[in-house]
Amino acid sequence: MDVEEYMKYAEKISNSGLISIDTKVGLDEESSTSLWQIISINDDTPDKYVEEEELKRIISDIISKLKERERLVITLYYYEELSMKEIGEILGLTESRISQIHTKTMMKIKNMIGKYLTKD
Repeated sequence: MDVEEYMKYAEKISNSGLISIDTKVGLDEESSTSLWQIISINDDTPDKYVEEEELKRIISDIISKLKERERLVITLYYYEELSMKEIGEILGLTESRISQIHTKTMMKIKNMIGKYLTKD
């Protein structure tokens, strides 16, 4: 690198300011977020990618092991964001019965996740 090129880079760097990662980003101080929080949200490291892919695989595997009605209740509740009453109307069941199916299914999922966590 010659001196002239070095001077161009040095000038660019000197014109850039340093910002603390504690700097608040937002319209007002009370509801603003720190810059470090935004940076940590966008943490696209290879490790995080591998973890996310593994988690997707585990969730897909668990969901595939559920009975059709259990899978439907979970999908409608969490992915379609329907209420238990709305799900009951779709399936021709009471809101109370949907709640029972949901609770039983979530316990089943919790147990399956526990098995994945203890696998070595």
